[in-house]
Amino acid sequence: MLLFGAYTVYHEFDAWHRGLRMEDFFSAGKLSIIQKPSGRKGFVIGKVDISDLLGIPYNLKRHPGNISVSEFLENPQLGSNCQLFVLGLLKRAGFDFELDCIRIGSKELWERNGFSEFVFAANREDTDDFSNHSADANRPFDIFFFWCPGVKLAGNAEDFKKLHLGIFAGVNDGREIMIIHNPRDGNSCIWNLTDFFKQGYQLFGVKRPSKKNMRFG
Repeated sequence: MLLFGAYTVYHEFDAWHRGLRMEDFFSAGKLSIIQKPSGRKGFVIGKVDISDLLGIPYNLKRHPGNISVSEFLENPQLGSNCQLFVLGLLKRAGFDFELDCIRIGSKELWERNGFSEFVFAANREDTDDFSNHSADANRPFDIFFFWCPGVKLAGNAEDFKKLHLGIFAGVNDGREIMIIHNPRDGNSCIWNLTDFFKQGYQLFGVKRPSKKNMRFG
């Protein structure tokens, strides 16, 4: 048992998170189960409680084009697509992108550098490079971009709209990268990078959000 701020961290992992032990995920305070004073267990990434954003349904109709990020965070149980889910996580952490353009999706997050910077970009000519990314290069809430299974690599910039998004949540004891995302036909959950590759996803790149709102200064 470790102390984490005002809470107590337990090296256990609830069955509702794929039945894994806490030891499989905990690393340097980046990813933790906490016992709050109220007795309710919470889930934390980088000291940000995102408990209510785990296990929400994938909903293709709820995306950044028709649901604001604030509205999503008010009723996350109604679901989201992967883009709205990631924007909700980032806003919860204090990053605010809604003022930069009317709609922000995968394409805008990848192409626009005003609120994020590149950490890693896969070599499009070398498919082996998609798995060549070190866990040490990441920080909590880095944005991961993937090509979905069966989707061909981009031939033009419009194809960036098809990129699947996830957020870096920490590493496990095996130094595997852990990513929280909302997969199609499922509920928001945590996979390691190997899980993505096994399911046919290909890593396209990683960006780091850099613009914070005034509340988190």
